[in-house]
Amino acid sequence: MAAGSRRAVVLAGVLVAGLLRPPGQQARIAGCFERGSPSARWSLPALYREVSGLTLSEDGRLFLHNDESGVIGAIDPATGRVVGNYRLGPALPVADFEGIAAAGNRLYLVTSRGALYETAMPARGSATGTLPFTVIQTGVGRLCEIEGLGYEPSDQVLLLACKGPRVKSLKGVVAIFRWSAGKKALAEPDRIQVRVDDLAKGQKGRAFSATGIERDPISGHYLMVAGPDRAIAEIDRSGRVLGAWPLRGKHSQAEGIAVTPAGDVLVSDEGVPGPGTVTVYACR
Repeated sequence: MAAGSRRAVVLAGVLVAGLLRPPGQQARIAGCFERGSPSARWSLPALYREVSGLTLSEDGRLFLHNDESGVIGAIDPATGRVVGNYRLGPALPVADFEGIAAAGNRLYLVTSRGALYETAMPARGSATGTLPFTVIQTGVGRLCEIEGLGYEPSDQVLLLACKGPRVKSLKGVVAIFRWSAGKKALAEPDRIQVRVDDLAKGQKGRAFSATGIERDPISGHYLMVAGPDRAIAEIDRSGRVLGAWPLRGKHSQAEGIAVTPAGDVLVSDEGVPGPGTVTVYACR
């Protein structure tokens, strides 16, 4: 095979593997947040004024949760209409819930101390219900304050994003711990570490306190939102920062993030004051 043909084959292989993105896809998230104009904003019922995490199920429901108790809602991601209200039970747990993730037919909530609350996905069409749960102690809360939960389906691992370190070894980085849902143990490797300096490029204060994380189903990359810093960043699976941008507009306290199969990015904000909201960015 000629040298030029070999180079073409190698380049094609790299593109297929996702190590390079086509130009249009490469600019999708950047262009969306450089413009900074949302396509919609939904006000949430009073029950979700302290909305925290967001996640999309495989059947297309957008799940969210209350920050201080095990209350879970489902809304139509196309219209913002509430289609379900559920609660962990039978005794409603009270904790500092900071993220939610859909993993197949399971839902997970995470606390700031790294405890995972696992429950079955509510049946589609059910508007209310009590969801029995189990609690899994990951132990990562002793290393950092957890404030963000996502899911990587290719590895079947939950992604626990750190808002702030509790140990010196994590100073200057944002750690994303990888938890195997099947083994109920830390995965291998157990974390992704991203330099704060890389995440905070172009941001005021040069900080990035992660409050939400989600996998982009189009690129396979991870999007992290940092509410205190009014910022959003895109990283690849190795932790390389592909871009970071300010969150413009009406973001009082960004807490959660989700991405639809079509490419829309949804950001939840706690009501400070007023109702909680979900803002929609058409990043297509």
